[in-house]
Amino acid sequence: MLPLAAWPQADAAAWAAARDSAPGPFSRNPPHSSATYDIYATGYGYFLWHLESQGHLEPAETPIERPTLERLGDYYDRLVAVGSADYTVVARFDALRGALRLMYPTADLTFHHQARRRLNPSDAAHGPPPALRAGFP
Repeated sequence: MLPLAAWPQADAAAWAAARDSAPGPFSRNPPHSSATYDIYATGYGYFLWHLESQGHLEPAETPIERPTLERLGDYYDRLVAVGSADYTVVARFDALRGALRLMYPTADLTFHHQARRRLNPSDAAHGPPPALRAGFP
């Protein structure tokens, strides 16, 4: 995992702004628990680490530009190759989506749903993992 101190400047700035929440029922960035922030930062850090290790962590990109379908596919392949359980894979993608939603509350994150459909780890014998069958958001 790439620790927050090693994140590119754009990512660190977007994350700091996301953590600067505004209370109220109509806030685009309501406060979350410290556990939620930790889970999302850790999950996003894993994705950044993957990009860095593949030579795809471009400093000029913004966080919302990083999760291309190709990169998400490579990330998925890596998680599977190292033996990550289905729920771990789902959790990594959920944390990535959660972090991006905090950093970009109004962004279109349909890539997540497209990626889930494309990267469905199903085969004829087993089908998709239970978390994906259950309608993982």
